[in-house]
Amino acid sequence: MSSKKISELEECAALKSNCTESALNEYEGDQDLDLDSTYFMIARENVKNEKINFNRLKSSTLDSSLLDHGTQSLKGVKTFNANTLIEGNAYIERITSGSHQDNVDETICFKYKANINQNIFHINFPKTFKRKPVLSVSTQCSSGSILPFIILNVTEYKFSIKFAANITQEDFYIHTTAYSPSFTLGEGLTNIANQGSAQSFIQEVASGTDRAIISFPTQHQSSPIVSACLEGSGPVIPSVLSNINNSSCEIIFSSNLPENHYVHIISHEQG
Repeated sequence: MSSKKISELEECAALKSNCTESALNEYEGDQDLDLDSTYFMIARENVKNEKINFNRLKSSTLDSSLLDHGTQSLKGVKTFNANTLIEGNAYIERITSGSHQDNVDETICFKYKANINQNIFHINFPKTFKRKPVLSVSTQCSSGSILPFIILNVTEYKFSIKFAANITQEDFYIHTTAYSPSFTLGEGLTNIANQGSAQSFIQEVASGTDRAIISFPTQHQSSPIVSACLEGSGPVIPSVLSNINNSSCEIIFSSNLPENHYVHIISHEQG
């Protein structure tokens, strides 16, 4: 331990710690245990000395900074006063230009390899959505029985899927497409994401019924292509779509719903 006076300490040209550069760039809170007892000192000789935990120093300097490299999660309003060039993939929730706001369709598609001898899987999205997304889910395997499934516990960053039986195939994959909702529950018919002729929304279906009419928030020009995925915490209940037209579709369940469920609907006009 150094016993030098403040006036005798060497002045550093740059701050360094015992963590890697990537750890600094990916900092997301007080989680670097190696730095819990490391402090940064602010000293004015013969006036006042103060110290701050190094993790808190990183948070105070990095949380509001836009880095030019590395991994970083940005929140809040960012204002760019000149042309901005983004190289590579970027998921953008909303772009604001002057007083005009454009919502960007943030659809993501990915595939998940399921482990054998399990029937419930917890899957993280590649990104976090601002709102609970609307899901279209399908499965892929080279052989074996067709397994019905139900999705459950959908949040902004993950969902779970439950099959009627354990997976027995080694090459079993879960294909997922996640859409930012164009219409949401509790917001009436307000279009919150401009998706053109596509509509994505979640409709609640009451318990005790074996079918439901799903009305599209806005009428399509023609009969659309529709994907429907059932979300609920109860048993796996197979379903099928029927009577699709430009204003609604019908979903028929294999049995009465034991509790309220949610149907994820994605509709696209053909072409």
